[in-house]
Amino acid sequence: MKRSLLLFVVLALGQMAIAKNPVISCADSRSYTKDAAVTYMDLTYRYLRPCSDTVVLVAHVYNRTSPKFTVVWYNGAVGDSIYVSVALNNILSSYTAVLKNPLGTVIDRDTLKVLPQQDLHPTLEIHRSAVLNNDTLMAFPQQPASGIEYFYKWYRGVWEIQEGDFPVLINPAPGTYKVYVRNSAGCSGVTDTVQFARTTDSSLNASAANASRFASINDQGEVTLGANKVKVFPNPSRGQVSLQFEQPLQKTVTVNIYNLQGRVMYTRTTTQQLQPLELSGLPKGYYLIELKGNGEKKVLPLILQ
Repeated sequence: MKRSLLLFVVLALGQMAIAKNPVISCADSRSYTKDAAVTYMDLTYRYLRPCSDTVVLVAHVYNRTSPKFTVVWYNGAVGDSIYVSVALNNILSSYTAVLKNPLGTVIDRDTLKVLPQQDLHPTLEIHRSAVLNNDTLMAFPQQPASGIEYFYKWYRGVWEIQEGDFPVLINPAPGTYKVYVRNSAGCSGVTDTVQFARTTDSSLNASAANASRFASINDQGEVTLGANKVKVFPNPSRGQVSLQFEQPLQKTVTVNIYNLQGRVMYTRTTTQQLQPLELSGLPKGYYLIELKGNGEKKVLPLILQ
């Protein structure tokens, strides 16, 4: 009898111990871990579309146990995403958002930097004139021939000085320049900054300052591409134009012809020492002939009349 009573007591104590220390199954363990996880966020961004100035800032909230966890952006906007403009002079150095719990306490903060898209990769070049006070700055979008129009915003130092569809500044004031270029498809880019100083030559006749702004153009205008001189003639022309290289070409040269709106109106490659260009289908006006070869790029002006 005593032995049976003792066995009963031992079994009862064992069941009580099991009740106080339950075994946690794998499923219970996962549930416990999930409940104890910290709610946090991180920020990402994407451009709304290629060649767009509009960016979508997105806050990804993890382990959100209640919809009352809210994201508050740097500008006071509330929500998991916002749209911002990163057009030139409008982009911030960084964008910040905070995550608040249902009590309104900030529990996380994140900051990101949005890099501007450089779709066009435009360049800005200085072209010297043989005529005093007739040097030019020329912006090139660096795009293949197309019917797309371009918009140019010019800056001297930090100041905007001109905007419109004109890619050339003639006889600008000395200083540092850059150009924001945007096409009608929404693609954009900013040139590197260049330092410009006017050409000074006391041997030039001072009356040249009153000459036509295109006075440097004549039928003998030429540039040197590599070690090879090249000229365009006749200039002005009615549309039948030739490029004459002083020496036979050893490598292919690319020819692009731009109008003053920065649009490529004609393009071809050549290995010919004398290369005719049929331009009679182009409207009358002022054009820029861009020659690329031997790792260099040069520009000749052209008038079609």
